[in-house]
Amino acid sequence: MNSENINDKDGFPEGIFGGAQGSANTNGNADANGGADAPVRPAPERRPANADAPERRPAPERRPANGGTPVRPSPANANPPANGRPASLVFPSANGRPASPANANPSANGKPASPANANPPVPSAPSSLSPDDAATGALATPEDGSNNSDGNENSSNAKGILGFWRRSRARERADREKKKRRRNGPLTGAVVGAVKGIVYITAVTVIGIALALFFVIPVGNDIFALKKEAEVIDITIPEMATLDDVADIFYKSGLISYPRIFKLYCNFTENKNSKFYGVYLAGDYSLSTTLNYSQLLDSLKPASDVSVVSITIPEGLTTYEIIDLFVNQNGIGTEQGFVDAINTYDWSVDYDYWFIDELMENGYSEDRIYRLDGYLYPDTYYFYSDSTEVEVIARLLDNFNKKFSDEFRAYVAASGLTVDQSVTLASMIEGEARYRSEFGLVSSVFHNRLDHADSYPYLESDATIMYAIFSKDHVRPEKLSGTEYDSPYNTYKNKGLPPGPICNPGYEALLYSIYPRATDYFYFVANTDGYSVFSSTLSEHEQAIEDIKNGVAVSTIFQGSSGGEYDEDDIEGDGDDNGNGDE
Repeated sequence: MNSENINDKDGFPEGIFGGAQGSANTNGNADANGGADAPVRPAPERRPANADAPERRPAPERRPANGGTPVRPSPANANPPANGRPASLVFPSANGRPASPANANPSANGKPASPANANPPVPSAPSSLSPDDAATGALATPEDGSNNSDGNENSSNAKGILGFWRRSRARERADREKKKRRRNGPLTGAVVGAVKGIVYITAVTVIGIALALFFVIPVGNDIFALKKEAEVIDITIPEMATLDDVADIFYKSGLISYPRIFKLYCNFTENKNSKFYGVYLAGDYSLSTTLNYSQLLDSLKPASDVSVVSITIPEGLTTYEIIDLFVNQNGIGTEQGFVDAINTYDWSVDYDYWFIDELMENGYSEDRIYRLDGYLYPDTYYFYSDSTEVEVIARLLDNFNKKFSDEFRAYVAASGLTVDQSVTLASMIEGEARYRSEFGLVSSVFHNRLDHADSYPYLESDATIMYAIFSKDHVRPEKLSGTEYDSPYNTYKNKGLPPGPICNPGYEALLYSIYPRATDYFYFVANTDGYSVFSSTLSEHEQAIEDIKNGVAVSTIFQGSSGGEYDEDDIEGDGDDNGNGDE
């Protein structure tokens, strides 16, 4: 087999495949059967020494051995093998590895193919193909098994070309950005900034005008009472009113339009070091809508020479003692002023107290010493030194109204008693028991006697006689000398309840007057330890009196007998002493 090697490195532009060009074999011999020639790679074009542009060299002709027409081989129309199957066309490169047909030759216009289309090297091909291999398109391995190192160089060159192409694209983008900036110039940026500033200032101005029209101006008019029609409005400020209460009253009456702003104004302008900070005088007011926030606030403040007085009313005080506490001990009001407010003042005119209305409707005994006995609720209060007697009594009545709940009223009605009778019974419990742990037991004795009035018509309470004696000369006796004292309040001589309450009871006494403990006791007598011995029969009661004299009596609350069961928590020490040392 004759072969001619053609190796021309100048056939392709330099830089595409690193200057290494492939070699091709031309074979003019046919096989024994006159079959087709082996595929032949076209010859690369040769650059003349004195030419600037590469010159494409025409592919050599190969004449078949039988004298047929010469055929110019081409990758696209390579002759098929004898068996009619297309042969795999391989273009071996200079290093012995087949090159892709797309990259083997330059493009039609003479320029090198795009590196983006370059294919990586493939395994090397033999310099010649046998007829059988050509028919199947198979590649033979070089006989010597050698591997040319130029493949690595081609791969490196391809990567270098790809990197160069990427850098070129980046430079093109950078150049376009520079041109764009040059077209815009600093003047365009300044104009854009100025436009943005104008838009911002315009938006702020519009928002400010809107706020002024819809919020600032109306609030200012309300604070300084501008553009308000003159009108006098009557309001009532309750006792112990808070700033929230005052703002709500002003708003609902139409004196102000923004209660939250009013509260902020008061918190900001009021002197927090003043003794009247947060203090608002209770009473009825006639205020004009032309008053500004400051004037409205000042109208509820006491004068500078008025002081605030704290007064504590203990449970069980009589009405006379309460009057003395205000007048003689704290300098508020007069004795006659309080008596008039308690006994003759018409509370239905300016106040709404259901229990007074009920008392007036049901009527009360002429022997009753004070009309409002039992309703002056004991608690700690704060009063102005110039408070009137009606204002003081109203505060106490308000507190009773809160404590005597609707539940209390419903249970009293179911028991067959009136509210005044229940309060009277509570005052007797408060007067008889020294310790609250015995309130339920004392209440059970009175309830048992009332429920069995035929057998026990008299309640026989020492506290009622002591109240009658105290009301006459205003001296409370330490001990009764007898039970024959002549008074409608003497329950040893008068059946049933006394004409009215004998003191002003607290919450626990009111509670146990409605909910007594379930016992069978009808008697009790005070023991030397301050507690009492309760008995079911008269003989037991007399024996208890004898045991007390002998110093061997045990108070019922410590016995644990039926009807007198107790828990250790029920036993109260001296701190729970109500101050009632009655026997």
